[in-house]
Amino acid sequence: MLFQKCHSAPPYKCFAEYAGTTDGETGTKKSSGKYKHLPLLSVIEAARAGVADAMEQILQHHDAYINKLCLRTMVDENGQPHKQVDPYIKGRLQSKLMQAFTKK
Repeated sequence: MLFQKCHSAPPYKCFAEYAGTTDGETGTKKSSGKYKHLPLLSVIEAARAGVADAMEQILQHHDAYINKLCLRTMVDENGQPHKQVDPYIKGRLQSKLMQAFTKK
């Protein structure tokens, strides 16, 4: 149905309409719920150039996903299992993300 609605417009215009943005800004996947705003293209470009503030925004955007990847089950002295974030693995993943962004 989307193609029929705006078949005469360029594909990026159709996508912008579908995504709920028409001004070239990045939007959200979902207006409510657990989805967050995507980083702006200018922030991504600045992070690729090595700007520390932009890289921090990128890391904050990916923080929940990185935390999910770093969950480990720890057993306390009573034998009860608990899930917690492994800080070593989290640091490694953040480092790899920063390296991937600044790679030329």
